[in-house]
Amino acid sequence: MMEEYYKILDKNVIARRDGFLSASIYDPRTGWAPDTEHILADRLTGYDGEEIGSTDTLLQVETITKAEALRLISA
Repeated sequence: MMEEYYKILDKNVIARRDGFLSASIYDPRTGWAPDTEHILADRLTGYDGEEIGSTDTLLQVETITKAEALRLISA
């Protein structure tokens, strides 16, 4: 699987899906770190803490290109 990049709109962070069950969140202070809080997975499945498929949660993630991700994290 190729890396996929996302902008998490409600948290204003950049995420990267590295594999089927592996994701990272970009922290400007430390760089890429494992997404141990499942921020990306929750938004991709629409999990709002109670149920899966929540439209509000699904709309909080935007797919972006690697170039866009690199531009955003270097700004």
